[in-house]
Amino acid sequence: MDSKTLLVLLLPLLLRAMIAPYPHSGQGNHHGSMTAYGGDYEAQRHWMEITLHLPISQWYKYDLSYWGLDYPPLIAYGSYFMGWASQTLVGPETVAFFDSRGYEGNPVHKSYMRATVIFWDAVVFFPALYLICKRYYGGSTESCQDKFLCLWLGCMLCPPMILVDNGHFQYNNVSLGLALGAFHFMTITETIGMYDVLGSVLFCLALNWKQMILYYAPAVFSFLLGKCFRPAAAAAAGWKHPIRDQQEQEEDKLFFLSLVQEPKKCLSCYYTYYWDTFQNILKLGLSVLTTFGIIWYPFYHYRQDPKESLLDVFGPILKRIFPFSRGLFEGKVANLWCVGNIKPISIRSRIPERYQPLCALVLTLVAIMPFCIFLFDIGKRHTSTGRRTSSNSTHNLTSLLWGAAGTSLSFFLASFQVHEKSILLPLAPLMLLLLLQPRSMKNSSKASFWVAHWFPIVCTWSLWHLMVLDRLQVVYFAVLALYMCYVWWWQGGLSTLMQHHWNQISKEEEEEEEENDDDNVADRKQCGEFVVLNKVVIPCSMAGMVGLHVAEAFVSPPTNLPDIFPVLWTVVACMAFVAMWIESLLSLRSKAKQLGQNGHYKLD
Repeated sequence: MDSKTLLVLLLPLLLRAMIAPYPHSGQGNHHGSMTAYGGDYEAQRHWMEITLHLPISQWYKYDLSYWGLDYPPLIAYGSYFMGWASQTLVGPETVAFFDSRGYEGNPVHKSYMRATVIFWDAVVFFPALYLICKRYYGGSTESCQDKFLCLWLGCMLCPPMILVDNGHFQYNNVSLGLALGAFHFMTITETIGMYDVLGSVLFCLALNWKQMILYYAPAVFSFLLGKCFRPAAAAAAGWKHPIRDQQEQEEDKLFFLSLVQEPKKCLSCYYTYYWDTFQNILKLGLSVLTTFGIIWYPFYHYRQDPKESLLDVFGPILKRIFPFSRGLFEGKVANLWCVGNIKPISIRSRIPERYQPLCALVLTLVAIMPFCIFLFDIGKRHTSTGRRTSSNSTHNLTSLLWGAAGTSLSFFLASFQVHEKSILLPLAPLMLLLLLQPRSMKNSSKASFWVAHWFPIVCTWSLWHLMVLDRLQVVYFAVLALYMCYVWWWQGGLSTLMQHHWNQISKEEEEEEEENDDDNVADRKQCGEFVVLNKVVIPCSMAGMVGLHVAEAFVSPPTNLPDIFPVLWTVVACMAFVAMWIESLLSLRSKAKQLGQNGHYKLD
C-alpha cells in the first residue's frame, strides 16, 4: 500500500476516532425518557446484553418496554458477538443481565463501543466504497489512481455517514456497505450469473441487518427481473428474443417471416429463451430463500414451545421489525407527511388513523413506479454498442445507483414511519454518483462542483436538531468544516484533474448523439432542467440553510410558535429532497434513453 492510499484510509479513521469522546445518543439520559434510559447507544448495548444471556426464543419478547429488540436477526447475531467481546475484553459488568442497564460510566467501555462502529466501517463500508470507486477509475495510470483516491476519500468523509453512526451511535453503515457491494456485483455481467447470486446474497444480508434497506428493494427487484429477461442461450443461437422494442417494427416483420420459413428453429429459440429466463429467476429466488432461511431458521429450531407454528414464531418478530402502531411519523422529519401536517393543512388530523398506512403506501408506490419501470427496461436490454467505452462499462451500475437513490428518496418522502436518519439511504448511492459528471452538464466543472457537494451538505443540515439533542454541535460544525475543506480542494486542483475524464465522456456521448438530431434537442431540454437545479434550487437552499442557522442563533422564537425553527428546517430540507428526487428521475430517464439509442435488442 503506497503512502497516498494509506493517508486516504487513515484520515477518515482518525476523524471517526476523534469523535469518540463526545456525547452519544441519550448520554446521561439527556433525552429525559421516563420509560427507558438513554437512546440508541443504550439500545445497542442492551441488545448485546439480552442476546448474550437469553435464549434466542426470547430475544424479541423480553421486556419490550426497555429498548426491546426491533431490528432484523442479523444485527441480533452481531450484537451477540459484540456482547461476548465486550464481556471478554472490557468486563462482564458491561453486559451483566439487568444490572448493566444504563451502564455508561466506564470510559474504556465507551471507547470499545465507539471502536465497534469504526471496526464495521473498516470491514464492510470502506471496502464496498472501494469496489465501486475502482469500477469507475480502475486504470493503472497515476492520473486514474488519483481520481480513484479522490472519489474514495470524498465518500468516506461524507458528514452524515460519520455524524449518525460515529456521533449519534448506530450501525447503519454495515447495511449500506452490504447494499453497495450488492449493487457492484449485480452489475458486473450482462446476463445472470454467479456475480448476481452473490449480489443477491449480500442484499439479503443488508436487509437482515436493517429493515430500512427495503427502500432499495423495488429498484433491485426491477433491475434483476429485467436482467432475467436478457437474451442468453437465445443470443447464442443468433435469434432475436420475443420481447420487442417500439423502434423495431421492421425487425418484427423479419421475425414473423422467419417464423413462417423456419418454424422449428424459431420455436426452439423461443423455448430456449424462456427456459433460460426461468433458470435466471430460479437462481436468484433460491439465493434469496436460502439466505433468509439460514438467518431465520434458528428462531424456529430453538422455539420455546415445539407446538408453535411458523406464524407463532415469526409473527412477533415481524411486528417488532415493522411497528405500524407508532403512527405516520415521529418528530420533525423532512418528508411530505410532516410538512403537510403544518397548520392549517394538518393532514394527519384530516385522514383517519386506520387509513394513514394505506395512503402512505399508495403515495409511495406512485413515487417509485417510474424508477421501477426504467430499471426494468434497462435491466432487460443488452447494453453493448459494438465498441467498449468507459460509459458502457459502468452503465448498469450507474443506472442501478440512480434507481436505488430514487426509490429510497420516494420512501423517505412518502412512506410510513420515517426517521430523519433514513436520509442516509438515498445519500449512499448519490454521494458516489454526484462526484461523477452530472447529467447533461458537459464541460462544466463549476456546475459539477456545486451539484456534487450540495446534496451531502443538505443531508447534514437536515440532521442539525438531532445533533442538538445529542449535544454534538461541535462535532457537527467540525465535520462539516472538514468536508468543506475537501470541497475547496475539489474546486481547486481536483476539479482540473477530473475535467479530463469528464471531457472524455462528453466526447464519446457527442459522437453518439450526432446520429440523431431529435436526441440533441431532448438533451438541450434536459440541460435546461438541470440548470434550474444548479441556478435556482441550490443557491436558494444554501442561502436558506445559512440564514436559518443565523436566525436560530440570534433570534428567539415567538412564544406561540416555539417550534418555528424545526418546522422551517423540515420545509426547506423537504423542498431540497423533492428537487433531488426529480433530478434522480431525470437522470435515470436519461440513462434509459441513452440505452434506447445504443442498447437495442439486436444481438452481437
